[in-house]
Amino acid sequence: MKKIIVTNKEIIKLIETIDKKAKKGNIPKLLPAGATIDERMKYSLCKLFVRYVLKSKIKGSELAALLHLPKTRISDILNYKCESYSVDRLLVYSMKLAEIDPPTREHLNLMFEILSGPVRSVKKTKEVEKILLQKYA
Repeated sequence: MKKIIVTNKEIIKLIETIDKKAKKGNIPKLLPAGATIDERMKYSLCKLFVRYVLKSKIKGSELAALLHLPKTRISDILNYKCESYSVDRLLVYSMKLAEIDPPTREHLNLMFEILSGPVRSVKKTKEVEKILLQKYA
């Protein structure tokens, strides 16, 4: 495994960047330790957008244009500021993303299959969880 060496200057620069973003309120929110199912679902849906932006190397404003959504809404989603959005609303936006991103489409299809299917045994659930972790972790 390759070691990554970071200089003190780089660390200080990173801290300054984070500090600037914090002052503007542009730091992504973390999932709370005791998050509800609703919060976890919202966070998971936001993560789809973040993954797409990072993978595609595009800006949030470009994604907003692709999905025909307001820039502020995409900014909220990319920064996990989703408390004012319902799971239903985030699912609608995720479906728009799925139209242009096959991995998102596959993720949502699998999620819907799991939610709509019969109750699975613990063994089957662990198999699905293992596949998801291998694929999306």
